[in-house]
Formats: sequence, structure tokens, C-alpha cells
Amino acid sequence: MSGYTFLLGSGISLQSGVQSVDEVTEALFDHDYFEHTDGSFVKGLNPSPELQQHYTVKPIQDFLRLIKERVDNYVRSRFLYVRQANYEDIFDIVQQIREETNTVRDNVGIEEFCKDIEKATFSIRNGYRNYPEGDVISLGDISEKALKFIEAVIKYGLNENELKGLGVLEELISKDYKLNLFTLNHDLLIEKLSDSLEVEYSDGFSDADGDVRWYDPTTWDNERRVKVYKIHGSRNWSLVRHKDKGQVHGIIVGKDSWHAKDKNGDNVDLLLRTGRILTGQKKFENYISGIHGEIHYRFTHHLRNCRNLLISGYGWNDVQLNWKLFDWLYRDEKNKMIIIHKEPENMAKYSRFLSYSDVERGVKQDKIVLIEKWFQEVSIEDIEKFTAR
Repeated sequence: MSGYTFLLGSGISLQSGVQSVDEVTEALFDHDYFEHTDGSFVKGLNPSPELQQHYTVKPIQDFLRLIKERVDNYVRSRFLYVRQANYEDIFDIVQQIREETNTVRDNVGIEEFCKDIEKATFSIRNGYRNYPEGDVISLGDISEKALKFIEAVIKYGLNENELKGLGVLEELISKDYKLNLFTLNHDLLIEKLSDSLEVEYSDGFSDADGDVRWYDPTTWDNERRVKVYKIHGSRNWSLVRHKDKGQVHGIIVGKDSWHAKDKNGDNVDLLLRTGRILTGQKKFENYISGIHGEIHYRFTHHLRNCRNLLISGYGWNDVQLNWKLFDWLYRDEKNKMIIIHKEPENMAKYSRFLSYSDVERGVKQDKIVLIEKWFQEVSIEDIEKFTAR
């Protein structure tokens, strides 16, 4: 049975209605949300105007807007074609502010910046209503809420409208190819596509145990021919607690996520509602442990025996992942990247960590093959033609 290994990014999901990076960033400021009493964030307006006023996210949005203005200036000064900060840049800075103000780690480089932000945001923080009367929410606390808000907006932006533009994957899955799909996307397009074709896949989670599927990395070792590895997490991963298993990752498959039970009737308590996703420029810190560490280990191990890696939809903005890819590429003369992108020069132009000269050098050395088509235009014949070289 022949097979292929893919590395897939958000570009392949746009046809299905999943928001782009810029659209998610705009949604931080342009869409209505309110803060739930449990501390989560809900899209839309609260049915009660009075509660909407009390639980409004406007102070959080104003806080993020001020941060974005500061980061925009920095980004413009460093990158020729990147003109504004995205939600990952904003998340990264807010996370550093939270860590500095809550003394999570030492970072002398950001100390003065935090003092400046604390002064600049006083009126914003003073306007936050969901706090004890007379108190001003601290910089650390509003940063913590802002991080949760960003995660909620990301999750809502990842709701796919339809399965579209995935024709080559549909054909590969339906024709019994063995596929290793390493994806940076948090959406559920690959899972839904496999379900629609009635093809079982391995994603690192067990079969259903009542209302939950438990994290179990050994499932990647089974005989199912479609393997899905979500390098940056997934919007349907949850952090749950169980009397025997403790605090673990799981996927809630029951309709009532707040009252889930295993097949024996024991409670499965939901601890994290927004999905378990990695974002921000420091997400690499999670690459060495837990579920993400396991996936990166398997990616590295898989590459040892991989000769052709198909890449599409990736913006080349994860510098640690880029190092891993180019280290693999030049480790063995037989290794090749097959990059699927209709405009490869623009792909590099708008990347922060990929130079087109690196691409050109790889092409000249027959290490990189360019399929100059959009992902939705690619056929199995294209893939077979270029991977056979």
C-alpha cells in the first residue's frame, strides 16, 4: 500500500470558511462577545442588556487594541511586507505581561514595558465592571482574561462551514492510500472528511468511553491507515478530570459537555472549555512535554524514514518547525520537500522566517519541488508525478 506524508497549514482550510489569521485578528475587536459568569467568553450579546453592560468585553478589547498599536510599530520596523501584528503576536506580548506581573518567570527585558502599559491602561482597567466595587483590575488579571478571550475568539473563528477545497485528500483517503497527516490547524476538517467517507483514523485518542475519548498516544501505533497529528492542538480537545485517571486530555463526544460520563456512569468533569490549542510566538515551549511533546517526537521519528514531505497551506512562521524541516531536508540526499503553492515567491515574501533564496537554492539542488497550484487544484496525478522524481 503506497502512502504519503503531509504537513498542512491554515491555507488549506480557507475554502471551507475557516477564518484567516487576519480575520481572526479583526474579530478580536469587531465582534460582539460577553463574559460568562464562569469566566468563559461567549460570542454575541447577552440576552439581558443590563448583564451585557456589566459583563461587556469592551475593556478587554480596548486593552488588546492598545497592545496591538504598540506591537504594530515593532512589526513594521522589522518586516518589509508585514504591516500589522496578528493575534499570535498580541497573544505573545500579553502572555509575557501576565508572566512578568504575576512573577511566573524573570524577564528583565519587559519590566519597563510592563510599567509603561500599567500606566497607559489604568483608565481601561478602571472601567472593567466585573470586579469588586472600588477596585481596579490588575494588569496581571486583565492579561489573564485577555488570553482566555483570544483563545475563545480563535475557537469561534475555526468553525468550518463546509468541506471544500480538499479534493486531493478526499481522493487519497477514499482510494486506500496510507496517510500521515501532520497539521498545524485547530479545525476539524480532516476528521469530518474522514467521517464523511466512513474511514476510521487515528488521532491519539481512544474509541468512545461513554461521552469521552481519552488521550492515548498508543492509538497512533494501530493499523488504521489514516493518522492525524495536530501539532498545535485542536478546538475539540478538552482538559478533563476523572476519579481514576486524574487530570487528562480528552475529547467530549456526548451532547452535554458539562455533564459527561464514562461508560460506567462516572463523572467526567470539564476543566477547559475553549479547546486545547497552542498560539503565540512562544508555543514552542510546549513542544517538549505532554501531548504536544509526544506529537513532535512522532513527527521527528517519522521524518527519519520519510523521503518526500508534501507541504501546503503553511505560512512558514514557526521558526522552530522551520529548523526541523530544513535539518531533515539536508540530512539525506534523498529527502525532498514538495511545496504546493500557486505563488511560492509570495509565500516566502509574507513569511517572517523563510527567504525565497532558500527556496530557490533548494530547487536548484533538486531538494525542493514546487507544485505551483492552490491545494484545491492539485490532483493525485500531480503528487505521484513529483514524488516519483
